Amino acid sequence: MNLSSPDLDSVLGHFELNSQLNYLGTYPLDEIPSITEVCTSLENALVERACPLTGFIVNTDEFKDPGMHWFALAVVKSTGGQLRRQQHYDILLIDPLGLEGLLLSELKPLNIWCKEALSRVGGGGELLQTLSYQVQPLHSNLCGAYCAYILYHLKLYNWHLGDLTRGEFLPPHAISSGGGLSENDQRVAAWWYKRREAIV
Repeated sequence: MNLSSPDLDSVLGHFELNSQLNYLGTYPLDEIPSITEVCTSLENALVERACPLTGFIVNTDEFKDPGMHWFALAVVKSTGGQLRRQQHYDILLIDPLGLEGLLLSELKPLNIWCKEALSRVGGGGELLQTLSYQVQPLHSNLCGAYCAYILYHLKLYNWHLGDLTRGEFLPPHAISSGGGLSENDQRVAAWWYKRREAIV
């Protein structure tokens, strides 16, 4: 199931809830919206519907290329703690394959965006949230659906990726009847089809 930009936008755009997600859309690697655009949209969503999460989905390919792998970026308003003295946002880099470090080292536009985001609103690299572990099998082509699933469910975990990872997905080494990551694939696929059916 290779998902296109319209596929992802139709589901996340249709199911955008008042305080759940401010969804900006899908983008090729060379057209990632600036951190200024993202923060402006987030501030508007906070005022209009008390939504502290603004997110979007990005492909590892540029516009001229066919598309390879989806990951997600998001900015969320911090919910407290001593770090609030310096800033009030966290940056989320969401790769269901767990390859955030590789993406940052290999994709220059992503690396620049994250550095600018952390410099402007993050205050330090410790505020770059990622998943706790790989949740998608390497052979799976559901990366876009995983990104949508994660953005959609973040509110249930107070916008914390680590808690969502452990609450929603089995780790790669999990011993289960369906086999850890394969069970994750089944869960995400079932959710995706259910959401698609609801908007047809």
